[in-house]
Amino acid sequence: MMFGAGMLLWPLLIVGLVWFLINQRDRPSQSPSVGRSVSERPDARALLDERYARGEMERDEYLMRRQDLD
Repeated sequence: MMFGAGMLLWPLLIVGLVWFLINQRDRPSQSPSVGRSVSERPDARALLDERYARGEMERDEYLMRRQDLD
């Protein structure tokens, strides 16, 4: 009996699909606030502070947004 490429391809595809689905389920979501209760989510001020600390905004923009939140 001779094995063709098709006989090996289907089991490999099924194993790959199962592996992919298992890894997607175990991976955390992209957004940190998805699935969290309101009390666990960081507040706007904390998010603003983090963005400024990462260098995502200039000082003037940070101070203006901080003043808007206060």
